Amino acid sequence: MFRSLISRHSDNKELRLKIREKPRKFPQTNTPISVWFNGEKLHGKLSEHIAFKGVIATQAEMYDMQWKGEFREQMTYISPASGDPVGVSFLQPRSKEDLIRRRIMMSLWAEMHHGFLGRAPDYMNTALMAFSSAAELLSEQDPRYADNMRNYYIYCRENDITLSHAFVQPHIGRFSTCLQTLEEPDAAKVIEKSEVTHQILCRTIAKTEFLLGTIEYIVSVLGLNSHAHIIEKVSEVITVLETMKSLLLAAEEKAFTDSWGTVIPDPDIMFTANFIFPRVYPRIIEILQLIGASGLIMLPREEDFYAEYPMTSINT
Repeated sequence: MFRSLISRHSDNKELRLKIREKPRKFPQTNTPISVWFNGEKLHGKLSEHIAFKGVIATQAEMYDMQWKGEFREQMTYISPASGDPVGVSFLQPRSKEDLIRRRIMMSLWAEMHHGFLGRAPDYMNTALMAFSSAAELLSEQDPRYADNMRNYYIYCRENDITLSHAFVQPHIGRFSTCLQTLEEPDAAKVIEKSEVTHQILCRTIAKTEFLLGTIEYIVSVLGLNSHAHIIEKVSEVITVLETMKSLLLAAEEKAFTDSWGTVIPDPDIMFTANFIFPRVYPRIIEILQLIGASGLIMLPREEDFYAEYPMTSINT
C-alpha cells in the first residue's frame, strides 16, 4: 500500500482533503522508491514519463472533482470524526440512499477514466470500508485487531489516502481456496466482495458506454447505419449495457442490512453481473474490430517522424 502519487497541497498537510482549489504538485523519483520500466531505472519526474504521465494526470483530475463546485456535494460527505469533507468512496452505507449516493460518486469517477482505470482509488477505499464495517470479526482473536482495522480506515478516510494491492494466489493454495468457495462464505467476505463488485459494476458500465459510443461514432462516420448486420452488432452492445445497468439497480433495490448495520447490495445479483461481463467483453471488442475493419489504423507519434532509422536497400 502506498500514499497517493498526487500531492495536492503545498503545506505539510498535503494528504489532507480540503475542499478548496490549490495548485497540484507531482512527485519526483528522488524518493525512497525505485521505479523500473523496460529494464531501466527511471530518473526525473514520473509525471513527465510517457508510461505514467497519463494515469497521474487522470487521477489528479479525479481528486480535483472533489473540490469543484459542480461535483463537491456528490463527491464528498462530512466526516463523523473530524467534521471535514471526505470522499464518498469511504462512506459506510446505512441505507439504500447511501448506496445510491456511493453509486453516483463512483460512476462520476468511472466516467472520468471511461472505466479503463481498473484500480482507481475508490476500489480499495470500498474494500477498506467493507473490512472496517465488519471489523468486529477480528476481535475474536484479539480486540486490538478490530481497533487497528477501524483506526486505519479512519486514517485513510481523513487523509484521503490512495491504496494499492496485489492478489497473488500461490499455486499450492488454489485447491484449498476452491474448496472454501464451495462452503458457506464468511460474512466479512460477502460484505467485501459485494461492496467491491458494486464499485466494479459502476466501472464496467462506464467502460461499456465508452465502447458503445466509439462503435456508434464509427458507424456514423463510415455511413453504416442502414446495414442490418451492423445494427444487429450494435444492438448486442446495447443489450450488454442495459443488462449491466439493470443488474446494478436490482442489486440496490434488493439491498439488505447486515448484522453490523451496513447496507449491502444483493450479493447474488452482484456476483451474477461479475460473472457475465468478462464473458461478453471480448465480444464487444470483436464487434469494434469487425465494424472498424480496415478503417482502424495505428497512428505514429510525432517523434517517430524524427527518429533516425537505418536506411535499408530495396533489394534486402
